[in-house]
Amino acid sequence: MKPICIFLTSLLVSCLAWSDTGYPVGVFESKSTIERSKLNPPVFGKSGTINLSFDDAKSHKSGILKIADQRWNLKFIGNEDSTALEELIAKQIDVEDNELKLPAKLLRETEKETVYSVTLPLEFGSTSQKRLCKVGLYLYFSKNDGFPAVARYSTDMYLTSEVNIEGVKHDLILMDMNYDGFFTKESDYWVLRRSDVESSVRPSECRSLSDFNWADGKSYKVVLVGNLPDSAVVSAFDSGLSEEQDRINRDSTYADKQAERSLEPMNFYHDFKKAISEAKQQGKMYFVDFETDWCGPCKQMDRYVYTAKEIVEAAKDIISIKVDGDESEELVKKYKVDGYPTGILFSPDGEEVARFIGYQSIIQLKKFFVQK
Repeated sequence: MKPICIFLTSLLVSCLAWSDTGYPVGVFESKSTIERSKLNPPVFGKSGTINLSFDDAKSHKSGILKIADQRWNLKFIGNEDSTALEELIAKQIDVEDNELKLPAKLLRETEKETVYSVTLPLEFGSTSQKRLCKVGLYLYFSKNDGFPAVARYSTDMYLTSEVNIEGVKHDLILMDMNYDGFFTKESDYWVLRRSDVESSVRPSECRSLSDFNWADGKSYKVVLVGNLPDSAVVSAFDSGLSEEQDRINRDSTYADKQAERSLEPMNFYHDFKKAISEAKQQGKMYFVDFETDWCGPCKQMDRYVYTAKEIVEAAKDIISIKVDGDESEELVKKYKVDGYPTGILFSPDGEEVARFIGYQSIIQLKKFFVQK
């Protein structure tokens, strides 16, 4: 899921003077992901889904979006019998005269689906100091099912500036993790990388503003100036570690990556009813793994955990099932799945024995499978 955001505003500020202790950073600007396509906001943005429902006339679908302390009623205008979407009407709940009519943009079209995006500009902050935050809404139309029952959303708020470190241009990126329009050490993140790097930002590059970060094998800290902030200084910092050792120390999946691999990964059924039927007939416990295509931790477990020799051995007498949460809404509701990945272990007669939410290490999952 890649958000498409619109350039909304820029903040004109004064640059800092050169100093002996740091590298001055120039003017901050609000950047759009269209202009900066190498960035990948879903890695660090807030995202989720909105359940939609038809009105009586069935000419549109509607749902409620909750962002920070704001609630918006969203009405998607289109044709229920096709994949055509015309516009979005957004009305802030409990606020008078605050209705927006926003055009829907065709984002992508494939043989299986058509994807539209709508950018909702919201203001956050105090009365005296406010910032615009862009909320990207995405509707996925199946060519077979027509108007969707779910809309995905993702907020994207970050500031970026150029800083010259030892004669090399770098990008400083500040990320508003709690989407309140401000940047603080307690809640927000930063990235420092060479300007000529074309790859997407990796999660490992995102560090708390109170933490140090890396550029070209050296560690640095950032100091923000002003409440919004107005500017910043990047300074050298002695972390006492090499970049590789620091990466290993912070990588919660490092041990899983080093584990011995099985010749074959865990065997997963994809036919839910057939798998349960076989589990009952054979008197075996069954494990249901709820995942989605856009779930990063799900993909990490597929790569590092479900291929581990210890896990394949631990699950050999359990019938395992994969369920795509986006394609199996009834099962998601039935089993009260609130996040991904969600794993549920059942007895042969269908009683829930245990469940987990989020990434599970090899050690954690091995313990999970031995429960009775």
